[in-house]
Amino acid sequence: MIKINKAYKGKFDRKDLKEIYNNKCGYCESLLEISCLMNIDHYRPLRGVKGLTDHRGYDWLESEWSNLISCCNVCNNKKRHSFPIEDEKKRISKPQKNKNEWLANSSSFLNEKALILHPEIDEPEKHFYLDIKGVFKHITNRGLITINTCDLNRKPLILNRRRLLVCKYRREIWKQAINIKERFDNMLITNKNELSICIQNYYKKIFKNLINDTSPKRQYTFVSRSMIKDFEFIFILPLKNITYRNIVNKAYKLFNDDLQNAISK
Repeated sequence: MIKINKAYKGKFDRKDLKEIYNNKCGYCESLLEISCLMNIDHYRPLRGVKGLTDHRGYDWLESEWSNLISCCNVCNNKKRHSFPIEDEKKRISKPQKNKNEWLANSSSFLNEKALILHPEIDEPEKHFYLDIKGVFKHITNRGLITINTCDLNRKPLILNRRRLLVCKYRREIWKQAINIKERFDNMLITNKNELSICIQNYYKKIFKNLINDTSPKRQYTFVSRSMIKDFEFIFILPLKNITYRNIVNKAYKLFNDDLQNAISK
């Protein structure tokens, strides 16, 4: 899930939508040039709502920019006409007279209490989290429904997230802890100052790469942000060796300011 900080304004153009979403799927964050061509999902479906026979769909939103989401063909096909809300009595069934209320974050639409997260409005961190195996686990019911509706735990996505989490970062972070311990055991590190310098040198590139991967233009930004936000859970606690755990923890503290700045933007 991607968090968007700018909105499309003016006449609709596919290129603009593609730029807003950084050429990624708004739901799974796969780069579209890798997975598929850009599809356009109508967040509120235009021609009927799944499970309802008496709703026309939100056809008046066909060109409303805040109802258009750049997505991959898999997420688009999974979601399709699904649009569950908390209370059916609050579902809007005809165009609001005030066109400002057609915005996805208008009071009338927010009052529907949609159960699928909107990439431009909602903060995914509040609704689901990343586990150590690259699987999304829900925090809220909205998180669960979004994961299930878009099938965000489908095997290819888990494998891609695991490559980033495990292959690119966890193995390297743990490997450097082993290397530093070996230097300590061989008396190549003799005091705390030398240890700090060694940790900085060994981990500088790793954390720089992790910070770069939090850029909205990178694939799976949510995963990279989660690795920083839940660093202890993902990288430290799984380590059984106390010495390795202490080294990784010290590395995280040394670079913590830069890491936190990266995810606060």
